[in-house]
Amino acid sequence: MSGSQKPFTNDYEDYSGNDLKGDKIEPDVLTKQETKITELINLILRSTKLKSTGGDVSVYTGKAGIALTLFMIHNKLGVGHYREEAIQYIDDCLKNASKRRHSFLNGDAGVYAVGAFIYNTTRHTYAMGLLEKLTAKHEEVCKSSDIPDEILYGRAGYLYALLFVKKYTNLNVEDSIIRKVISAILDSGKKLADKNGSGVPLEFEWHDKNYLGGAHGIAGILYLLLLAKHYLTEDELLWLGKPSINYLLSFQYPSGNFPSSIGSKSSDRLVQWCHGAPGVVQLMSKAYEVFGDEKYLQSALKCGEVVWQRGLLWKGYSLCHGVAGNGYTFIQLYQLTRDKKHLHRAIKFGEWCTTWPQNQFYPPDRGYSLFEGIAGIAYFLADLITPDTAAFPAYSL
Repeated sequence: MSGSQKPFTNDYEDYSGNDLKGDKIEPDVLTKQETKITELINLILRSTKLKSTGGDVSVYTGKAGIALTLFMIHNKLGVGHYREEAIQYIDDCLKNASKRRHSFLNGDAGVYAVGAFIYNTTRHTYAMGLLEKLTAKHEEVCKSSDIPDEILYGRAGYLYALLFVKKYTNLNVEDSIIRKVISAILDSGKKLADKNGSGVPLEFEWHDKNYLGGAHGIAGILYLLLLAKHYLTEDELLWLGKPSINYLLSFQYPSGNFPSSIGSKSSDRLVQWCHGAPGVVQLMSKAYEVFGDEKYLQSALKCGEVVWQRGLLWKGYSLCHGVAGNGYTFIQLYQLTRDKKHLHRAIKFGEWCTTWPQNQFYPPDRGYSLFEGIAGIAYFLADLITPDTAAFPAYSL
């Protein structure tokens, strides 16, 4: 999550009203995207480092993220051998799960959830066993004071693992477990808010800072709670959730961006999923769907404007802090509004991603991975081919 904050100038022409025929990507653009997906996946599959046993097994930067990418692209594009490769990667992950962290992105909860997803239709009993390992963690997740609430390492990340299995498999995730995790997140947020006396119903910290964005902050936590809104009471939605969203909304800059944390000295600079508007647009879109309040729609649209202007990053192409992650802003807005302007913008960010590695000025440490590397580029390009069913991996559903 480091590197220059300077963006490239966006020289793409914006949507003119007649440069999309229907809602389909033009054939030459589609061919370019599919060619780049194949190139990127072949690079991953040829990596001897990834073929070795053990190592990083996380969804975020490890082999479980590779497995998820391969299986998703197999499902979307019908590439048969990607499924077999996905199984090899997830099997290695399941043998080497860390048994320490509990989130979807950086813990073995993600390994078990992805394993259950991949094996759900072929080895259902085995997938049920993986779900049991996943749900067995909920008591510690709910009670341990050492576990934060955010997406990347904390309770919201564990909640995503449960919701992921519930949506993408036919396994029985007990509603009572989901509710317990939600209650633990709400209790933690209320406790900190009461301690600080700010008048905001929910507050959350990570490493003693009030982060606001998707990865570590209140935006990601509140978004996951709205994804699980059927497990919340009306009072919790109206008197805890909505005022907390409004509090976050008060920090939006005129540009449409958000600071990384309350009191951040970086000001209006970071435009990326982990910190900034690209990690908040999903929350504001969902808030508009849930509450019907126009101000959330306007906030989401403002997020889109700053990403269009400043979202082509020197940091590179990644999901976490790069152009692929920023491109999901426009997919989200297209799904929300059906305005072809956002699909056009998503396609242009996809076009930028097909230039990899031309504009990769800050090579990532985990260059093959889902959230820092080329697997994330392939994931975004594959989702862009079917934008109606696209979902930011490990965040949206």
